[in-house]
Amino acid sequence: MRQTFWMSTMAALLALGNAAPAQGARFYEGVPMATAKVVERRDGGVVLAFLRENGEVNGYYCQCSGISDKRMNLDKYGKASIAAVFQVDLDSEGETTFVLSRSAGSGTAYGLHAYRYESSGGKMFKVAALQPTLDALVRGAKVMDEARVRAALGRLQLIDYSIDYAPTGVAEFDAIEHGHGTLVGYFNIDGELLPGKPADKPAFAYKKTFQEKDGHFLTVTYLLGKGWQGGRAPSYHAKWITWETQPQHFAASQDGLFIEYDVNCCVGSVFARGQYAHGKRTGVWHYEEPNTIRSSGAFVDDKAEGPWTYESGDETTTGQMLKGQRTGRWEVSPGVAEWREADMHSFTGYDHFVKDRLDGPSERRIDGVVQWQGNYVNGKKQGQWVEPGGGGRYVDDVKQGPWKKATPDGGWQVLTMLDGKPEGKLEQYGANGQLELVEHYRLGKLEGPMESFYPDGKRRYQGAFVDGERDGAETLFYPDGELPQFHRNWQQGVLHGVNIENFQNGKPKQIGAYDMGKKTGRFQYFRDDGQLIEETMY
Repeated sequence: MRQTFWMSTMAALLALGNAAPAQGARFYEGVPMATAKVVERRDGGVVLAFLRENGEVNGYYCQCSGISDKRMNLDKYGKASIAAVFQVDLDSEGETTFVLSRSAGSGTAYGLHAYRYESSGGKMFKVAALQPTLDALVRGAKVMDEARVRAALGRLQLIDYSIDYAPTGVAEFDAIEHGHGTLVGYFNIDGELLPGKPADKPAFAYKKTFQEKDGHFLTVTYLLGKGWQGGRAPSYHAKWITWETQPQHFAASQDGLFIEYDVNCCVGSVFARGQYAHGKRTGVWHYEEPNTIRSSGAFVDDKAEGPWTYESGDETTTGQMLKGQRTGRWEVSPGVAEWREADMHSFTGYDHFVKDRLDGPSERRIDGVVQWQGNYVNGKKQGQWVEPGGGGRYVDDVKQGPWKKATPDGGWQVLTMLDGKPEGKLEQYGANGQLELVEHYRLGKLEGPMESFYPDGKRRYQGAFVDGERDGAETLFYPDGELPQFHRNWQQGVLHGVNIENFQNGKPKQIGAYDMGKKTGRFQYFRDDGQLIEETMY
């Protein structure tokens, strides 16, 4: 038996081997290599090889996943030798490949480059923002190898180089090379300067200075990114760039131009732009959350003062700020068109504020049609409000009493509200005034009979609810209002009892019964001529 099994297994394996296509030679096989072996990254199955071609060294890579071995260009290194190729986790965004090369000339000159793999596009790219730091690291070195590079990188404070920071428009700010600079120190989440670099977990932030003028230091504050958990290294991103007189303090010594970045995915956009004077905002400031909202106005002694504007996709509001609080009448005009989604409307209208709270008349219109019109008292809707289809009364921001509101098809509903929930009878009418639906509510839940009607007034549906659940007999009628399309029974929200479905000619289509949601007994299925075609017992 064992022999027979072994021979059968071998035969199967040989058959599979003969059937499997032979794998072609990899792009680097048979070509002089500038390194001892190929390098395989742990992410994406990417294989890199450095080949000698026509007296020069060229780098290539492929995904080499068995699907395609297509060779792609990595970089050119000229007449050089490859001293080392290795991976380092600079941050939580994945490994970075470093290539250390040495020129083939009479003098010793090293080159150091970093590359990353973009899984979404399936391509390697050079980390250009890190290159000035790498150039400085190997510049003038007589001896350099992987160990020395790793040690030097370990002494640096690096940021997440997968983030593409938008230019600030400030020449001094845009010239900053984040791999350089002088470390001020690390800070905890309370803004306290730590005695050293934390060993147990990453610090909340760290600071560097890059210039000094008349007691003012060009300072960048880097915050810990949300994605560092579970990564092999923490990710920091640039958050604030400004001039400070005491950078060892987390805040309160800004004095000069200020930029704040908002980092979302792989893009660092300028969120805030303005001026500080002795730690307080002053002059005109601009804020922008990309494609969401932007605002602008002036600060006096760190508080918004004077005319301010807020813009979004659906509206632009303009009014006065007094000591950081909206006050008086604010006008509403159409929003930013390019931010507006296809189904988004643009409002016009007005609001009134007292100490930053809505207080007084408020209105919104779309193409001249009132969407709401009423009065706020101390931030809450009060009294009679006009809304599409009619409106009703608010008491402390809660709907109370009779209400009438529009439906999407141009009709309207009439109902009574109790503490913001429907109570009692609800009637819905079509655009032609015909009654379409009658429901009953108790404490905001359906309770009692429900009826609906066809546009000509004939009955369409009859059923009942108890505590928001279907309960009792339910019938859906054909357009004649007499012949049931189906008739079934419910108990506490589950089917229970006889279930009959009819063809429009009046003959049965299906007859059966349910016991608390499960089919029970005989289920019969018929053709439209009354012929039984299937019968099943449950």
